[in-house]
Amino acid sequence: MTLPEGGAGFVHFTAGEGDAFEQRSSGLRNPVRIEGLSRGFPPAAWSLDRLISEAGDCQLRVSRNDDAGRWVVNKDGRAGVDWEHVSLADFLEILKKGNPRRFYAGSIPIDQLRPLRRDAEQAPFLAWVGNPEPVRIRFWLGRNNATQLHYDMFHTFLAPIIGSREVWLFAPTKLDDFYPMLDARNRNVSRVGSPKQFDRAAFPAFCSKEPIKLTVSPGDVLFIPVYWWHYVEAGPEVNIALSYHFARPTVETLRSEYMLHYVRGQEGSHSLDSPG
Repeated sequence: MTLPEGGAGFVHFTAGEGDAFEQRSSGLRNPVRIEGLSRGFPPAAWSLDRLISEAGDCQLRVSRNDDAGRWVVNKDGRAGVDWEHVSLADFLEILKKGNPRRFYAGSIPIDQLRPLRRDAEQAPFLAWVGNPEPVRIRFWLGRNNATQLHYDMFHTFLAPIIGSREVWLFAPTKLDDFYPMLDARNRNVSRVGSPKQFDRAAFPAFCSKEPIKLTVSPGDVLFIPVYWWHYVEAGPEVNIALSYHFARPTVETLRSEYMLHYVRGQEGSHSLDSPG
């Protein structure tokens, strides 16, 4: 197997080999790409027409990306709030016209799309990690969008449904080298923004970081371990993905400097929403 750039610790295998998942991920410590997932995963059969027919009236919170990939409504307090509510059917029409204002329906709880929930809950890869509970399922819909470089406080399975996504992964080495924000809401987000284009003079320690670069497409599932930094960019076509988030606390993760950094900003604060 040829690894992507910076690919130490990264493996991929087919869906039929899922029974060895925990071993292949080194006990959920390393990212894994699973290929060939379609059978037994109902969302793999979704189409735009079907989504409009079954869930077109459901309301979505739609936010805007800036050119650095920042998710303005949730992850860039400096820019303030820029969002609105639209139906799924109306938003798909916006996307079909090219999405010139870079709107993004990101991290939508699947409960807001109830007609799609039953399909989304039938995710065979969850059995590979012991069918954990609870699992938070999020819906992502956009075109030419990106998430700012960030880490999450939980493990994630990312499943592209329509369209491909480019993903950059960085191992959770020394926290300060990633220049995390310090305000309560954004402490898991890097001030670097996009690792593709950033101010090298302002963030010198980040310059030496080697990413794992890969493209995930429908039929793939990407496992992103807790604390791994990731930047996700949707392609030029209408793009839909589901993400599945679950916790598996260990002594190692609870004592991590990443946990300490995040918790220090969360006293009396909000829930653990992810920008990507």
